[in-house]
Amino acid sequence: MSAHIPDLPAPRRASLAWLNATQFLGAMNDNIFRFLIMFLLISRHPGAKEAVAFQVGAVFAIPFILFAPLGGYLADRFRKSSITVAIKIAEVGIMTFGVFSFFAGSEIGLYLTMFAMSTQSALFGPSKYGILPELAGRSGLSRANSLIEAFTNLAIIAGTALAPAISDLLGKAYHRASVACILVAALGVAAAVRIGATPVPARPRPFSQFLFRDQFLAVKFILRDGDLMLAILGSAWFTYLGGFIQLNTLIYATDAMGLSETAGGYLFLVGALGIAAGSLVAGKVSGRGIDMGLVPVGSALMCLGLVGLWILPPVAGAILPAIVVLGFGAGLFSVPLGAFIQFRTPRAWLGKVLGVNSLLSWIGVAMAAVTVPLLGTALGLDPGQRFLVMAALTLGLSLVALRVLPDFTARFLASVLLRAVYRIRTFGLDHLPVEGGALLVPNHVSMADAPLLSVVQPRRIRFLMDRARFEEVPPPLRFLLRLYRVIPVAIEDTPKQLLASLRQARAQIDDGFLVAIFAEGQLSHTGFVGPFHAGLETIVRKTEHPIIPVYLGGLWGSIFSHRDGPAGWRRPGQIPYPVSVSLGPPLPPATPADQVREAVLDLEAERYAEAALAAPDLAAALLQSCRRHGRAVAWHAADHSRLTYADLAAAVRTRRPPRGGPWIQTRWETLVQSLDETVQPLDKTVQSLDGRPPASAAVLAASEALGQVCRLGEGRTVVLEAALGSRAARVAGLWAPLLAGATVAEPSQWVAPFLTVTDRPGANGRVLRVDGSAVCPPAEADDGETRMGLVDDAWGGVATLNVPSLTLGRRHQDGRRPGSYGLPLPGLRARIVEEGEVQPAGRPGRLEFRGAQIAGDPGHWVDAGIRAYRDEAGFLYPAEEGS
Repeated sequence: MSAHIPDLPAPRRASLAWLNATQFLGAMNDNIFRFLIMFLLISRHPGAKEAVAFQVGAVFAIPFILFAPLGGYLADRFRKSSITVAIKIAEVGIMTFGVFSFFAGSEIGLYLTMFAMSTQSALFGPSKYGILPELAGRSGLSRANSLIEAFTNLAIIAGTALAPAISDLLGKAYHRASVACILVAALGVAAAVRIGATPVPARPRPFSQFLFRDQFLAVKFILRDGDLMLAILGSAWFTYLGGFIQLNTLIYATDAMGLSETAGGYLFLVGALGIAAGSLVAGKVSGRGIDMGLVPVGSALMCLGLVGLWILPPVAGAILPAIVVLGFGAGLFSVPLGAFIQFRTPRAWLGKVLGVNSLLSWIGVAMAAVTVPLLGTALGLDPGQRFLVMAALTLGLSLVALRVLPDFTARFLASVLLRAVYRIRTFGLDHLPVEGGALLVPNHVSMADAPLLSVVQPRRIRFLMDRARFEEVPPPLRFLLRLYRVIPVAIEDTPKQLLASLRQARAQIDDGFLVAIFAEGQLSHTGFVGPFHAGLETIVRKTEHPIIPVYLGGLWGSIFSHRDGPAGWRRPGQIPYPVSVSLGPPLPPATPADQVREAVLDLEAERYAEAALAAPDLAAALLQSCRRHGRAVAWHAADHSRLTYADLAAAVRTRRPPRGGPWIQTRWETLVQSLDETVQPLDKTVQSLDGRPPASAAVLAASEALGQVCRLGEGRTVVLEAALGSRAARVAGLWAPLLAGATVAEPSQWVAPFLTVTDRPGANGRVLRVDGSAVCPPAEADDGETRMGLVDDAWGGVATLNVPSLTLGRRHQDGRRPGSYGLPLPGLRARIVEEGEVQPAGRPGRLEFRGAQIAGDPGHWVDAGIRAYRDEAGFLYPAEEGS
């Protein structure tokens, strides 16, 4: 199951839902009532549209300026849930007074109603947003804000649609249409009372008659935090721009498009729909965190939409896409800013800071009400030209955002690119601290590891990078690396250089950033997780910063890995390419490097077990492989008879033996027998009766792991010298190559083997000989030397393996060590136990295995029946009895 925002307790989830319902009804009511007032006033004063727009906008904004400080005080003094109920009850009374004013035809009464309506919204604002951290927690702020914004804009859509619709239905009888507002307000009360009680503020501050003095103190607090100040100013700009667009669009609809006032109101539906969509996307992209890279992207989209409204002809078919782009950008822009303000502000200051934010935002609304007539009357600009002015100002904001948040912007763009190339699944993101420093320790498989880890979570990461590779990259890419504050380091560095790099990493963690170190020191050349260097211990020594183990799965075999030669020089075999990122539980800062590696291997085993249990049975898996490799040769006999994967698929479906000589017929009989031993072919029931995974899951896991480290695939050949009487031989000589698309060949002089399965006795049964001549330089070829590995039916056929050591450039990686059993296959965990205690490297004991390759019991340790010990790199060696 992919990771997501942790599920909230049911009462808090319900309270968030009722809060959204309350906000939806309130925002819808505001829009219905405000549009009804504007329609009535414009119908009475048709030659004064701009004056009406100014007056309505001013009356709507002034209460926010006057009463936002009081709203902040209330949020810090009383339960926010109680404030919400009280505000909604007041809304019923306000709407009732407004309906009487409509029936009386009193314009003063209507303006007073709008003033009161804005007052209750101003008092509600700090509590509405201040309650989100209490209901959603800090890790759910982006999601909660995205839902609030989405529901608010859906309410705008509903209110904007209902106001003219009800008016038209009732023949422009605005007084009769206004009655609906009382009903909506009553529904809002019913929703508000369902919100669970929130905590009373721990230190309720005393009432001050000088609330603006409190706001002055809050402003001083904000000015001390530059990031918080920029977020609040950005939020104020968003509100100013929204107010301007709303007023100017109504004039644009009537003057440039020739629509009626009510028909012009329908344009808001499209914009609000775009904002709702952008808000939901922002919440989805941000996940558990706050992705500030959305801010400059959203700003740029708003600029593009405004330019479209100026340059495109004023007809609905042309401008509606521009309005959608404008709204979508606004949603991307607003959600991370709101979440960041709530996240960054300490609880004791939250009400005051949100009061300042509300105050500045509605000063922006008031300025928008002034700007529209100023640009129109004083400067003589038509509505389209006014949009262009706002586009220029928004472009300036985009450039400022790019200057302030360049790495976030680059990461967002990288995220779009990577998610187009990779199908990414994430696990355990809840283990990542929402704030504060931590050290991430992932395995290193491909050149895409760092970008991938950066984009799947919302926080800034400082990466340690190989110094030589850093110096080799072209200048544009090096600029990007400096943007990400990459820390160059190398194993070959002098002790002084190495210590300086590690201290720099430590300083970044102390400053609250995440730091990632690829503790293997190089990309994997063999598909195995290599030994971890001890530098990670130095970075967090004598601190309280946690270590987060990370496993990057599926990247071995991508074009950016060394599986089939130097990274980046091959045609991609699959797009999108499936990969996974798994984060484990935090480890104490004193954890040794080898134990951190064990934690990463545990995550690897979890992914293999999950994949094996989710995979189809052997017959279905084989048919999938046959569809992918239909034209490739599956079996190649010495008499030159062949069987393609397409022919093999037809035989599996019909259970009729394929055409071919005796050698192919023998392979077919073994294949059918192997299918019958695990599950019936094409049977969808893959679980055994006792609930444990069937043998097919173990065979699939072992085949996948063996294919990974032996680089099996199209163009690879497996020479089968062994009889297929054991699971070891069947996995290595039948299932692993067939599921990977390789060719199984009968021994002959004309074929150069890549993997050979022999009958010669080894340390524990049959032996795999990995030739390696297909992927290694001549000096690294095996020259016929046997590579030993542990094989046994209880371990899915193959447990450990020695593979060729590889040297690429100046980097060498051991795939084999003399006298060893090799390394456990990926997904299979091994440990040495003596008298109930797990032994460190170099200490002998009983060898145990655990993993998806263990048929019927993947979650428990199984005694291998031999004594062994492991070295610091994880290679296993035989140990004498009694040693």
